[in-house]
Amino acid sequence: MQPIASRRPATRLAAWALLLVAGSLAVAQAPQPPETAEPPAPVTIADIAREADQGSTRLSEIRGNLDNTRVAEVIAAQVESLTASGQDLELDLESRPPERMDPRDLDDLRKAWIGQKSRIEATSAPLRKRAEDLSNDQVEVRAWVKRLEEMAARPREDLPAPLRERLKAILSQASEIDGELASRLAAILTTQERLTAMNERVAVTLQVIEAARRQARQQLLVPELPPLWSALRSPPIETLIEQIRQSWTEDGSTLARFVGANPRHFVLQLTLLAVFALLTVYLHRRSSIAGDAAADESLRVAALVLSRPLSAALLLTLAMTRLISPEAPSVVFEFNRLVAIVPLLRFLPALVHRSMRRPLYVLTVLYAADQARDLMVEASMLRRVALLLVGAFALAGLMWLLRAGGPAHRVSASLWWRASLLGGKVAMPLLAGALVANVLGAVRLAEVLTETTLNSAYLGMGLFGLVLLVDGMTTVALRTRAALALNVVRHHAGLLGAHASRAVRVLAVALWAYAVLRMSGFLTPVMEALGAVLVREWGYGALRVSLGGVVVFVIAVWAALQISRFVRFVLDEDVLRRLDLPRGVPQAVSMLAYYGLVAVGFIVALAGAGIQLTQLTLLISALGVGIGFGLQNIVNNFVSGLILIFERPIKIGDVVEVGTLTGEVQNIGIRASVVKTFSGSEVIVPNGNLVSSTVVNWTRSDRKRRVDVPVGVAYGTDPRRVLEILLEAARKQEGILATPEPQALFSGFGVNSLDFELRFWTTENWPGIKSAVHVEINDALAKAEIEIPFPQHDLHLRSVDRQAGRALAALDGKHEKP
Repeated sequence: MQPIASRRPATRLAAWALLLVAGSLAVAQAPQPPETAEPPAPVTIADIAREADQGSTRLSEIRGNLDNTRVAEVIAAQVESLTASGQDLELDLESRPPERMDPRDLDDLRKAWIGQKSRIEATSAPLRKRAEDLSNDQVEVRAWVKRLEEMAARPREDLPAPLRERLKAILSQASEIDGELASRLAAILTTQERLTAMNERVAVTLQVIEAARRQARQQLLVPELPPLWSALRSPPIETLIEQIRQSWTEDGSTLARFVGANPRHFVLQLTLLAVFALLTVYLHRRSSIAGDAAADESLRVAALVLSRPLSAALLLTLAMTRLISPEAPSVVFEFNRLVAIVPLLRFLPALVHRSMRRPLYVLTVLYAADQARDLMVEASMLRRVALLLVGAFALAGLMWLLRAGGPAHRVSASLWWRASLLGGKVAMPLLAGALVANVLGAVRLAEVLTETTLNSAYLGMGLFGLVLLVDGMTTVALRTRAALALNVVRHHAGLLGAHASRAVRVLAVALWAYAVLRMSGFLTPVMEALGAVLVREWGYGALRVSLGGVVVFVIAVWAALQISRFVRFVLDEDVLRRLDLPRGVPQAVSMLAYYGLVAVGFIVALAGAGIQLTQLTLLISALGVGIGFGLQNIVNNFVSGLILIFERPIKIGDVVEVGTLTGEVQNIGIRASVVKTFSGSEVIVPNGNLVSSTVVNWTRSDRKRRVDVPVGVAYGTDPRRVLEILLEAARKQEGILATPEPQALFSGFGVNSLDFELRFWTTENWPGIKSAVHVEINDALAKAEIEIPFPQHDLHLRSVDRQAGRALAALDGKHEKP
């Protein structure tokens, strides 16, 4: 045990340490004296005057904005117009409840209320902007007034009286402007409340309309009228005339109201008609000189389509109606479809097969008859009988068309025609079902089936005419002088035309499917069901993926690939060829643009699919481990490809040697490059080999190549004469460069010959030139009687078998006999 005396120093040290720690804690916990705030900088008279000047200028600007009542007047007029249109819609809704309307009227009512909603939103946007500006101005005025009051309130004996009076006047003006801003802002907020109430009313009404449409779809299978055999009654002719007159009057007034309420739409359509007419006339004139129409089928069709320029312009203008006026009532589109009969029948019969001309006319007549049936009163017996007759004639005509050996089987079986035949086969049971439903009393179901079938067939005919028209215009446009000025058009006009035609056909099919769903009334349920499927999500941990996100991702990636390919195609074929760039730079720019667009498209696809990069942390980490172990070569080749793109040690068109491989570089990819050998084979070389191994580039800085031709002559020949012959052979051959000059060298004394070497430079096909030089040297040496020796050896025998010696001696004797 240690003595007590020896532990005292340690005890004292521990005690002092405890005292120091306690003192430090006491100091740290002791209240600190408050920091002394720096006194504010004194405000000078110049500061006050400058602040007054700035504030006065800003107040004048705000006053000017308040005095400008043009925005307020426009908004007030829009609000009054919205109020009036809303009252009209309310009156129409009271006179005809949605549950009593037919699908056509429901659709028109829905478009009218959707248009009201769009106008409310269009009015609310500038109103919100105006309220925001007034609120910002009010905050700015109040903050400035407060600052100026604080500056003026300080006791100052040296403040001049004029400046003091000016401050009072400015503050009084600011107070008035503040009150005006508050008044204007309150009025705007009141107007916003009115618009909000209108918008809520529109939302409720749209829900009621959608419920009525849903109920109408659900009651399609329920007969709403008695069977046909128990309800046959012929109305008098006066009733029929009155029905038609009343329907014409209602439709005419609806059409007139729409044109009167939307004059700009009408003017825009007339302008488009004039523009399309001028364009088609120009293209028709160009089609007569664009090429041989008899030899080019596409050009013949284009010339035939464009031979009716006014009909083509009218058809294009009518096709733009839904884009110009998407909220127009149904009578507008029905009128357009009736008018479209004229241009379609002007050029379509000359373009279809002869056996399909009669069905074309029959379809047109049936569609016109079905449109005339709409002029009759809803749920009348005459309209029901007309529906029965139209459906019966349509079914009979379709059966005649599709019968074995009928007109439909005489047309060439293309993909689009086979799809049309399939649609016809589907239409037959629909028409038959419409007839049965009409007889049993389910007239609405019969109308939906019959009208959808006829309208879809007529719409398909119209889209077919539009496709032919657009194809014809594209074909001729690609042969105009302006288009042929582009390299991409001059060299690939057929490819561009084929892609454009395919895109137009796909778009036409999509529009046809959308229109059929819309006409049948099943667009909304189909879209709702599709949306329910697409928004359903699956997830693992924090990662959530939906089917809609996957679809968006696939479409975005596909679109990015197509756009990047097209951009690369245009850059390679046209843009970069017009620029004076070093060799290899255009390919590098094209490749970087391609992969840059692909990368951007991939990121956009991820964002569109709702996938964030932070959600892919685990996947990226796992991928990094995989790259570290299993994908080293791929990453190496990828990085080497980037080095080849930026550093450009080799370029497309270079002649290179990689190991035992010799050939011309055809393509430099991001992972591998293609080298075409002189024997014709294409070798895929990983980019890592081109960067890490030794590569001989014969054409990196220029395409000049030296060719060496060794020549041996017999001993005793004059070397000077041989050198002259070699140089003369090089000068006679075409393709050999004069600079650097060809050289003939006496290289040494060989075993059997005097060795010479001819050296020359060329930029062309050096193997062929070398072969031609060989032939020229051989002819020149033969003409000069200079021998080209071949290897000779003397054989000395030390010992020979006796029998072999006698045989050789006998053979030698035979050769010596005369």
